[in-house]
Amino acid sequence: TLTVDARHHGSRWSWQGELTWPKGEMYWAPFYLASPGIAASASGSFDGSQVAVEALRIEGASLGQIEGRGSFDLPSKRIGSASFSTGMLDLAQLAPSLIAPLLESVAGPKLAWSGQASLAGEIRDNALESVNLGLHGVGLREAGGHYALEGIEADIPWRSDASTDAR
Repeated sequence: TLTVDARHHGSRWSWQGELTWPKGEMYWAPFYLASPGIAASASGSFDGSQVAVEALRIEGASLGQIEGRGSFDLPSKRIGSASFSTGMLDLAQLAPSLIAPLLESVAGPKLAWSGQASLAGEIRDNALESVNLGLHGVGLREAGGHYALEGIEADIPWRSDASTDAR
């Protein structure tokens, strides 16, 4: 179910919307989501040339929680600014539908995932500026039982304009 409310104020539109997708399936190569149970809400404005998303929140059983905001310039087709962050993502739920299809497309082994991850990032002037990846008790186990990694703990920052140290 999609609901959208938009109001005109002078030369600007303000809008807010909600999307609930309680059941069903989606395939968007290479991703397949079965019964995702997704809810999303967003609010922002539009002035004829720029779309501003002031608040975006997406939640789902297989996706976890994602929040973001940003602006997009329509004439130049460029992202002015954007930021996103996740809560703690359950890799046992997320990996089979979003990570494994990417790895399998490059002939990677089938993996069972465990643990949690968090992700945050920023975009400025259509370029990725920063990413922070946190891994918390992550485990990877090859489906055939040949190898496994367990208990991975890491904070991995990346910046476009500076060197960083992972821990």
